[in-house]
Amino acid sequence: MRPSAAYHSYLLRIRRVQDRAPGRSEGAWRFSLESPDGQERHTFTSLRGLAAFLAFLVEPDGPGPG
Repeated sequence: MRPSAAYHSYLLRIRRVQDRAPGRSEGAWRFSLESPDGQERHTFTSLRGLAAFLAFLVEPDGPGPG
């Protein structure tokens, strides 16, 4: 279902988690968006996924996230 609100508000959290793959020293980034009332939360394992979700909110004729 496509969102119909003209205004969206989210708290963006960005964190780095340790990559458990052998030989990898850097961590991977994780992203989450949470509504101010805490009722809605979306998590993403990539910046591309986060961007797709945001585009889904603001581009009524664009493809959905995923």
